[in-house]
Amino acid sequence: MSGPSGSFLTAGRPGVAILNKQPVIAWRALDNDALMWSARSANGTWSAPQQTGAQTSHGPALATFGNTVFGVWKAHGDESPFWATFNGTSWSAIKPLPVAGGTVLLSDTPALIPSQSGLTMAYKGSQTDSRIFLTDFQSGGSWSAPRDATPPDGAILTSRGPAIGTQRGVLRLAWKGVEGDQRIFSSAQAGNGWAVPDLINPGINSASSPAMVPFIVFEL
Repeated sequence: MSGPSGSFLTAGRPGVAILNKQPVIAWRALDNDALMWSARSANGTWSAPQQTGAQTSHGPALATFGNTVFGVWKAHGDESPFWATFNGTSWSAIKPLPVAGGTVLLSDTPALIPSQSGLTMAYKGSQTDSRIFLTDFQSGGSWSAPRDATPPDGAILTSRGPAIGTQRGVLRLAWKGVEGDQRIFSSAQAGNGWAVPDLINPGINSASSPAMVPFIVFEL
């Protein structure tokens, strides 16, 4: 893709969200790790790439809640998460992610999904932690204390950032295995916990993170 001017080259997975029926994209710049963004207009053209003012060592995650795009990303120099919001014209001030009752550390691109009450973020823990954690954004501006996704039997462990989606209103995670394991696994939320992970397909392998989209069922 290209805009009227500037480069859309990236060194990581980009984030995409829809605002007022038009996509907004953010990505890590290839040459200087700047967090860039562009929005598509109603006539189908993309705005020139612009800097948000942040830097990141991985791609960001975007999701829309209400009439606002939320962006979350890993800091450039450490494992702290930062966030900002986009109103269709400009980004808000960049701030550390405000988490109630816990600390968020992430070592890769997180995943965001809208929920009825706000947003849910899934992310891999610190560089030495292979677990996947979740935290929820609540109206008012804070995020809930992190909780790890651990099934009663088996483990949800990864070496890269996870993907999160919904299937018939139920949260579902997908992730690559630990270092050296390129299989893709999946698990659905079951009550307050998570189901035993499923291997998606023995022939489907990846060296990086998977991606998910909402699963929609149509009744005729």
